[in-house]
Amino acid sequence: MDRPFVVSDLKSLIVLSVEFCKDNVSVYINTSPIEGSDGASFEILETNYAKDKNNYYYVYPNLQGILEIKKIPCNYKSFQIIDYKYAKDYQSVYYLGKKITDADPMSFEILSNGFAKDDKTAYFEWQKIPEANPKTFSVFPENQSLTVGLYFSKDNTSVFVNYKKFEGADVASFKILIEKYSLDKNGVYYLKKKVKGADAATFKAFAHQMGGADAEDNKNRYLDGKISK
Repeated sequence: MDRPFVVSDLKSLIVLSVEFCKDNVSVYINTSPIEGSDGASFEILETNYAKDKNNYYYVYPNLQGILEIKKIPCNYKSFQIIDYKYAKDYQSVYYLGKKITDADPMSFEILSNGFAKDDKTAYFEWQKIPEANPKTFSVFPENQSLTVGLYFSKDNTSVFVNYKKFEGADVASFKILIEKYSLDKNGVYYLKKKVKGADAATFKAFAHQMGGADAEDNKNRYLDGKISK
């Protein structure tokens, strides 16, 4: 804080962190007052959460990396923090401080890699996976090694990528290879697009690009899902 700003009660002003300070009346983030906040009772909780006697808040960096704060429209008395992204009260579930429409807090379960489910629906982050069966829904453990932002799940009939069905993928034979490649009995996929002519039975993906290729089968070498020449 390297510029002057107006506070409600200078004598009681204390610094909470680089971004936050408060007095006995109000709370300030990056020198701006938080509307409706109560300084006397305000406290920073575990990562991404804060509260005062009236509200819970979600704290997050914006696209420019500047910390912002918003009120969570929750039932205060029953509010519970699940983790740094999810929370719930007796009637709703929240993702990044935003209510997930129709999610059931009693049966809600966080899985991994952004997936969750309740007894009615499966979710990726806050989005419903409309065609997924939550009773048989599970997450591929191979997701833990993926870094391209595409994560895989399945139920008894289908494969899903993030919140969408992976059209054409065969759930019984589907395998994640490494990073951007996967395969099933019907073929090989780069991201979500079929690799033309690739032989699933002999297809191998490399951990690192080798000689201008990142995969091969018994006929060709491939780079980014296309034949490498």
